[in-house]
Amino acid sequence: MQLLNYEYDVQKISARHKPTQKVSTQLLVYRDSEFAIKFVELNSMTYRLIELLQQAGVTGKQGLATIANELGNHPLEMILQFGLEILEDLRNQGVILGVYLGSN
Repeated sequence: MQLLNYEYDVQKISARHKPTQKVSTQLLVYRDSEFAIKFVELNSMTYRLIELLQQAGVTGKQGLATIANELGNHPLEMILQFGLEILEDLRNQGVILGVYLGSN
């Protein structure tokens, strides 16, 4: 799994489409269980969550608590619910193996 951050919508580049204006674009690239390369376009909160979870020993709950603290004006329970849905979606896509919110 690799997180990528671009100033342009690189996933839309083609012979007919050349990006002309900057658009912050976060992508997740991974191999599924059959070793096929997949791309997922992420929003900034999901990108940040995965970035935090890649740090050794950080649980889902700790990562989401960090995001809630960074946002400052969102209740932790709302962030936890949103984050759990995101993690479950990533698990269903085969990006991550499981979801562990931790006890802290």
